[in-house]
Formats: sequence, C-alpha cells, structure tokens
Amino acid sequence: MRYRAVTSSLLLLLLQVGTAHAQIGGLVASYSFEEGSGTETADSTGNGNVGILVGPTWTSKGKSGRALQFDGRHNFVDLSDRSGLEIKGSMSIGAWIYSTGAPPTNDDAVIVSKRDKYGFQLDTTPDTGRRTVGFKLTNTARRDMVRFGVTELLMGRWYHVMGVYDALAKTMDVYLNGELDNGELSGTVSDQQVDSLLNVNIGRRPGNPGEFEFKGIIDEVRVYTRPLTAAEVRTLFNAGSDTSPPTAPKGLTATPVPGTQITLSWIGAEDDTAINRYRVERCPGVSCADFSHVATLSGLRFTDKTGLIATESYKYRVQAIDEAGNVGPYSNEASATTSGRDTAPPTAPRDLTVAAVSGTQTKISWTPATDNIEVTGYLLERCQGVRCRDADFIKIGTPAGTTYADSVGLAVNTTYRYVVRAIDAAGNLGPYSNVAGVMTLSTNPSLVAAYAFNEGAGSRVADSSGHGNHGTISNARWTNAGRYGGALTFNGTDAFVSVPDSPTLRLTTGMTLEAWVNPSPAGLERQDVIYKGNFEERYLLSGSSSGQRVPAGGLSIGGKRAVASTGSWCGSMSTQWR
Repeated sequence: MRYRAVTSSLLLLLLQVGTAHAQIGGLVASYSFEEGSGTETADSTGNGNVGILVGPTWTSKGKSGRALQFDGRHNFVDLSDRSGLEIKGSMSIGAWIYSTGAPPTNDDAVIVSKRDKYGFQLDTTPDTGRRTVGFKLTNTARRDMVRFGVTELLMGRWYHVMGVYDALAKTMDVYLNGELDNGELSGTVSDQQVDSLLNVNIGRRPGNPGEFEFKGIIDEVRVYTRPLTAAEVRTLFNAGSDTSPPTAPKGLTATPVPGTQITLSWIGAEDDTAINRYRVERCPGVSCADFSHVATLSGLRFTDKTGLIATESYKYRVQAIDEAGNVGPYSNEASATTSGRDTAPPTAPRDLTVAAVSGTQTKISWTPATDNIEVTGYLLERCQGVRCRDADFIKIGTPAGTTYADSVGLAVNTTYRYVVRAIDAAGNLGPYSNVAGVMTLSTNPSLVAAYAFNEGAGSRVADSSGHGNHGTISNARWTNAGRYGGALTFNGTDAFVSVPDSPTLRLTTGMTLEAWVNPSPAGLERQDVIYKGNFEERYLLSGSSSGQRVPAGGLSIGGKRAVASTGSWCGSMSTQWR
C-alpha cells in the first residue's frame, strides 16, 4: 500500500463486512395453499414464513384441495429471506406439480428457488436431453452441484418431486412419486452449501426475473433443514394420494382473557394418515354466520389477539386438514365476549446490566418484566456520558427478548448509560428498570489501519489500530503543520509510505478510506492518497486535476467529484459496499 503525491495528514479507516447466517433444523416452511383467496398464503409450520402472491391465481384443482395456478409469465410467490430459509447445511425440498407447458426457451421450470449464482433450486429441467427433476445447490468452491432425475416428466400429469441433500454424507438425491429417481450427478458434493442473499420464490428463479418460470399448478410445498429418509419421502407421497378427510375436532371452547383476547382449545381430530394443521374461523356476534379465516396452526390451542373489540361477542369454529390436504368437517361452534381494554402496565424489568464488547459495541441484558396478560416487547434507551440527564436518553431499540447488542453510533473510550421498560399487547408501558452504564473499550474492530503521523522523526509510522500494519517512509518529510498536530509532506514524485500486505488489508466486501489532505499545485496526472494492488485489482483514494494544472476540482470520492482547493485542508472519504 502506498501514500504519495499529496501533502497529507492521514487517518485511514478500512471496514470489512461479513454476514452470518443461522440454520434451523426440521420443517421450516410448509404451504398447502388452502386459503382460496387473498394475496397471502400461510406457512403452517408456525415459523411465520408467509408467502406473498404476485400473479398466481387460486384453483380448486390442486392435488389435495386448493392450490395455486401459475401462467409462466411473471407469476410467483415471495417467501422473503427469513433466518429459517437461509440454509447452509442439509435440506430437503418437495412439492406436488402439474405442468401444462415449458418456458418459451424450453429452459428450467422453477418450482422453488433461492438462486442467482448461488443458492438452492428445485425444478424440472431439459439439461440431460429430456425434461426431468433437477435439484441444484452450490458447493463450498462456489460451483454448481446438481442431481438430475432419470425419468422423463410429461405435461398434464401430477408428480410428487423431492430433492434431498445430506451434508454429512455428501450426497444429493431426487425422488419422483416417492421413489428414488437418481440420474446424472454434476459437480462435487461438499459438506456445506453456499446460500444466496435472495428471497425464496415459488414458481420462478429470483435471480432471473422473467425467466425459468413455472407454468401449471403447484401444491403442498415443503422445505426441511435435514435430509429426509426414503421412507419419509414415500410417506409424503402416499399422503398426497389420500382422499379420506379427517374427523371434526371436538369440544371447542372459547374463553375471554383480560384485554381484548379470546383463547380457544379443542380435542384433536382423527385421520387415517396424520393431521397436518387446523384452520380457525371467526365471525362477530353470537348469531353471526359470516365466518372468516383467522389462523392456521398445528396445535390444539389458540389465542385470538387481532382485530377484536372490547366487550364484543365473537363465535368460532375449527376444522382439521390432514397430510394429504383433505379438509374435514367443522367442530362445534363456541362463543365468548371480550372483556374491557387492558389498562394494567407490565412491571419494571430488573437487574439491567451492560458489558463492553469492543470500542464500538456493548451487550445489554435484563431480567424479564411480567404482565397480567403478556409482555410483547421492550423499549431500550441510551444516553452518553457519566452524568447524562433523563432528558438525554434516546430510544435505540425495541427488542422482543431480554438481550440486545448495541453497535450503532458508539465511540471508543466513551461512557454510555442504558434503561429499559416493557410494553404489553395493549400498548401499556411499564416503569423503567435500573440504570446501568459502561465505558466502551479502546479498540474498534472495524478499524484495520490508522495513522496520525505524530512521531515527528524517523522512517517508521505506527498503526494505532492494533493490527500491526506499520509503514516505512521513503523521501517524505515530517511537519508540525498537520490538520491535527504532526503530518507528512510528500514531494509528488518519489515520496511515499509503504505498508506491507497483510490479511487485514485484503478487503473484499466493503471498506471506507479516509484522510485529511492539503493539496499543492500538481500536474495533469491522478494524485493517489491511498493505493493498494495493481491495475486490475486494487482499491484507492485519489485526487485528479481533470485537465487543469491545479486540481481545484480534483478529489475523486466514490465516483463523484468534490471541490478541493489548494493550500487548505479538506477531509476526503470513499466508501464501498458489495
């Protein structure tokens, strides 16, 4: 790395950014498309991966009950990019499909995908010469690992398709109608897969909108974060062939709880295979008949908290849906009247503590508050300084749990104080906790190189970031006329500071370069403040005269021009994110 051709007092900030992804085991998303109307479809696992419909239409001609019809032209369901769908290890993904046509280019027809260059995808594909099942992932070398099916898929028929990836065994398998259907394997199967940052889509590939779109009906989509066994895949297929509905749930009761909430409970239904979920419906009034769907869940108890009015009566009924999507008869109806509005606030959280993690991050924790109904979250506030007043506290977060990592706007070697209070479902705010304070550490984890040039003598400049990226001076001269004390003067020809290469300076995803400079009149060439790399692979912060003898319009900052007059100090910064 070199610093040259500009009179400069320099502070360099280099920021390396990474993203961590969580993995959750088991069934993380399940869609049976039984709503029949609206623009959303529920995830029956309870993980909240709600699907947003963009174009597809509801149909009653699903494999089991209702389903979604895709026309192959910008129709898809967006499942977002929640943590349970950011999968790096084993997974299984399957669906019932009924194809009515191929994409115009006779390319892949996507069933479920999270793919651009990387990510998972289940599709039908002609890549082996005839249209088969395709299961595509990305290995740790960031290359495709693909398992193709062997059986040709025909239009106008129902198929149950499933892709299974076992990270531990390093295997990929595809199943068709409950039976192993492995054909060609392309690529090396690794013990992890590379995730993409895109949302999961049903019916199209999110990295290529308008291409690889499915035409036909999709039903019973499921995503697991474990490899299903052959027996489990066969069970799913057999369940899809089941046409016998479950019995009606029994003993439905409705009980009001303080505030505008009603709790339901019932005895489970029975089925010849297995119950997959229950559908809860509600209507306002004791004698009403216009029921509407309010929830889908797998358990036998539900608390209705949404859209209820104080001192009003509501009637409920429940029906069961089995693994094949068969819908059973309704339970008995049960009614309840909500009580008045909840006005009781939660208690104060206790034992608030805070610890310094680094110079720019703290961790706060506390003992949970209690409420007569339910604490739904917390309001966390912060102020700066040992003697800050109540009016100085500002809200910094609304965590649902009892821990919080604060990493926004913190400075090194600075004292911060925190308080927290609870909020309940009715919006009642409880009293504040105790106040807890901490001083941040002297280290900034994002700062990988920093030079103040205050040594005043010698041929070495010290890196104050703590990473040991010290520099050696060549032909630059010390001066006391810096922006803040000492600085270095560069002659514009052969003066520079050289910093050896190190892992902390090999930035690939994001960075910020910063310096104070006092430019002197220069020639027509670009004047580099900071430079690392060669012509093809590099990062730099520079000034350019743009054809003028004096670079009065000359600093190139992040691709935009900023005016920098000669003979005066100016701050320059460039930030890049990928």
